[in-house]
Amino acid sequence: MAPSASDRGKGTVTRGQLAKLLAPTLGRAKSDEAIAEACEHLAMGPSEELRLEQARAIIDHLCSSAGLVGVVARFVKSGRALAGLAAAAPSSQPPLPPAASAGPADYPRSHPAAAPSPSGLGLQDLQPLLAPALGDDKAREAIATYSALVGATHDLLTRAQALEVLELMAGAEGLLGVVARFAKSRLVLRMPR
Repeated sequence: MAPSASDRGKGTVTRGQLAKLLAPTLGRAKSDEAIAEACEHLAMGPSEELRLEQARAIIDHLCSSAGLVGVVARFVKSGRALAGLAAAAPSSQPPLPPAASAGPADYPRSHPAAAPSPSGLGLQDLQPLLAPALGDDKAREAIATYSALVGATHDLLTRAQALEVLELMAGAEGLLGVVARFAKSRLVLRMPR
């Protein structure tokens, strides 16, 4: 059931935004597939736009799935990811800045360990911590997704925001979680209090 015209933009999210919560671990195609199957099972119809209650129902349904899909959905449900999704709903937050969704030319290919600036850490500075193990594309996707969840609305993160981004990633199952735990340790060493 699609939201009415009066509800549109009020506490709604897209299927794509919901898929981004699962994609760092499952990949985008598998996330889209799992959400489409859940929508079909819950008789939600083909609408791209979902009310927050519908998004929660989809995650609840996916929690009962076997395998990695169920594990990732339970992680999303147990953490602050759904609350972040509500905060990032189209009506309440502007789109990510260009630096968070930019192409490969905006990120260094050699992944040097850049020194943090005195005023904070750029989103692009997190990539060298993740990309050697995840690859450039997955690292950029994870950074964009998780930085939006902590409310980073610009390219510069405080130390606390950067650590929170990596902490959320560290809770993910699979390679992302493992790599993020090591990245968080490296960041703590690079940016002592």
